[in-house]
Amino acid sequence: MTRQAGAAGVLPPDSTHVTARSLVDPIASIVRNSIVLMAARVVSAAMGLALLALLPRLLGDAGYGQLHLALSLVLMFGVTIDLGIAQVLVRAVAREHALARVYTRRGVTVTLALGAVLYVCSLGLVRVVGYPARTDLLVAILGIGMLLDGMAQILSGLSRPTSGCTCRLWQGSSVTW
Repeated sequence: MTRQAGAAGVLPPDSTHVTARSLVDPIASIVRNSIVLMAARVVSAAMGLALLALLPRLLGDAGYGQLHLALSLVLMFGVTIDLGIAQVLVRAVAREHALARVYTRRGVTVTLALGAVLYVCSLGLVRVVGYPARTDLLVAILGIGMLLDGMAQILSGLSRPTSGCTCRLWQGSSVTW
């Protein structure tokens, strides 16, 4: 047996041989993860379709209108919660991984502060305009989801799954296999 010199020194015997298993594992992993992702999208679409059919019947015209009004208000304010911080954090951490904790702390602070201001603004708008009482409750509940989604965008941009597939099933919730 001869040992070959590599970039890091001496390589173990038979290290130059590529086995069939080492070539199949990444392909099998990609196929398996793609199937899981497609299944998650089908389930998500089916759930959305079911909610689209059931919610108007369960809530009635006025309740469904209030839900969409609250969703519209929260999404209108929620668009600005991130301000592209997640993408900037990913880029900055990729350049200098040692500063990941500092960048993450600052990103979370900015997102929480801006999210809190936008949350209060959305609730204030509902009160000032004089929307019905249940609308402010819906905006309050959906606003918490807006804050959590902003945090999830920052934290998911910095996560590095070691294996598996990350599927986004609903706003801000991710499942990793």
